[in-house]
Amino acid sequence: MPTRIPIFCTADLPASTLNTFLECLDETVEQYKREIVGNPMESTADYVIFMTSLDEKSISSNEFAPVEAFTSPFPDWSLERLRDWFKTNCTKVSGVTCNTFIVFDKQSAEDETCLLVDVHDSTAISSVRTDFYVPVREATTMEFGGEWLDESILGCFRRSGVVMTKENLKLASDGGMYIEEGEVKVDQAWKDFRNW
Repeated sequence: MPTRIPIFCTADLPASTLNTFLECLDETVEQYKREIVGNPMESTADYVIFMTSLDEKSISSNEFAPVEAFTSPFPDWSLERLRDWFKTNCTKVSGVTCNTFIVFDKQSAEDETCLLVDVHDSTAISSVRTDFYVPVREATTMEFGGEWLDESILGCFRRSGVVMTKENLKLASDGGMYIEEGEVKVDQAWKDFRNW
């Protein structure tokens, strides 16, 4: 069974924001399918689960893709309170991540970003603001043995406060190098990103 990443909304969001996220996730899933031969996760529904109720029984039966706005049961919740609810409720459910979740907040509707949250250390919470393309892929990687948010490039984004976009992540991962018109070029700021 695939492992889905819980999405918590700490603000009520318009349907357009949710739909934009789902469109970005569809693109990410398609890229995954091209990169990972034998990837068992076939559809967008295999990756995320929207938390639309405080009832823990709804976690396993939660239907995917609320393309209409809904009233969040987690308004203005802090990351600490979300972590506690997540650890108490979500981690008991088969097929749901144990250490990572995504938060949509008031800023999500304004700039199409969200928070990727890492709670693998039971005493700490790490988070980084990302665009809508990045969080699912990075959370999936973390859950299956990748680096946590305090490590490597992910930690650089977290410490710097720079929004982790798909483009920024690629530049930072590639040491600032990119190809333009068949020529390798270097973006000096991203080359030195690990030292920020």
